[in-house]
Amino acid sequence: MICGLNGTVTDVKAGVIEIDTGGVVYEVFVPLSVQSQLGQMMQQTVRLFIHHHIAEGAQRLYGFLAFQDLEYFLALQKIKGLGPALALSILAHIDIAELLALSEQDDVKRLSQIPRIGKQTAASILFAVRQKSGHWQQMLQGPNQNLQIQNSDPDLNQQKGLALQGLLQFGYREKEARAALAAVADVQETRDWQAAEWIKAALARI
Repeated sequence: MICGLNGTVTDVKAGVIEIDTGGVVYEVFVPLSVQSQLGQMMQQTVRLFIHHHIAEGAQRLYGFLAFQDLEYFLALQKIKGLGPALALSILAHIDIAELLALSEQDDVKRLSQIPRIGKQTAASILFAVRQKSGHWQQMLQGPNQNLQIQNSDPDLNQQKGLALQGLLQFGYREKEARAALAAVADVQETRDWQAAEWIKAALARI
């Protein structure tokens, strides 16, 4: 399971980029905001947070420059009826704060202006967000607060956050994944660990 990529941007197309990680070139689907930024970074090294989507024999990578955007993308897909394409479309048009505001106002009209989002789908999304508004508010605080990591090293927090997303993509429940990561941190020195090391150690405790 791929949860992050470091490499050189070699091509940028409509909604898709290619990134060379040292001989292996990956095709990554990105929101328009990321496409615009990376279009100005050709042949430069970048780091992307990745969601590795596997469904019906097909695999796609979705990339984001900010960890919070990855969390937002994954949270949207937990809403009934939303797949990666619709989640990416919503993310490209409104951020978490605006979605929360729309849910509080029940502004179906505004949300349904996003391409491929009809009024019925918009109403379902806003209802789902209201039902779990606390979780969406937590995402606004950033991954460090969500994970309750006590170490102040931002790189460590980021790697542990990537590991959490990787475990969720493996199908583990969030509570179970968080508990395993916390157990690892209690008994091992993890300051220099990368996401893959966090995941390997957590899997041994699940």
